[in-house]
Amino acid sequence: MQYDQDLSALTTGLNLNTAPAYKADAIRDRYRREPLYFNLSDHAWADKVVYELHLYSMSEDLDTGECPIIEAELYRNGFNALRIDAPAACNLTNDCTPAVRQTPVILSEFGSAQDATLFNDTLQGCLRNFTTAHNISWAVWSLAGSYRIRSGAQGVGNTWALGNYDWNGWNFEEGIEKWWKPWVAAMSGR
Repeated sequence: MQYDQDLSALTTGLNLNTAPAYKADAIRDRYRREPLYFNLSDHAWADKVVYELHLYSMSEDLDTGECPIIEAELYRNGFNALRIDAPAACNLTNDCTPAVRQTPVILSEFGSAQDATLFNDTLQGCLRNFTTAHNISWAVWSLAGSYRIRSGAQGVGNTWALGNYDWNGWNFEEGIEKWWKPWVAAMSGR
């Protein structure tokens, strides 16, 4: 994040793995240490924070198999900061506490294969419905159709990218027309 008097801007690659996390995996030696608490209100930039969340089918400890549970987990993992109503499945998970303060939140990274499986992907459909229902900003992984280097190889194609390998068209044209464009239109109220 970079801050100005009236502007909050997301930056990436500059502060990876060093920013405070409101929810993080347990520390192994937590029973031997006094906890440290981060209080956002103690900082002059408290009203400039924007949380950015990522979610993939292989994300850590989250169940991404059924939409009601996905919505409860999205709420628990940060979207509660938007002060939206807790999803119904929070009654099952019993861990959907309201946020301490209202804060902007975006879904800044998610994705799946750009092929016919997109249309029946539970997680992608749930994210689409959730972001549309709550007017949540999002950014899909990724636009670039190839990696410069991945797994030690150069020029590896990105099957999850919107763009094709040569960067001159779409990876899955039908997905652009029938999935992504309607989603964008729904977000903009068209």
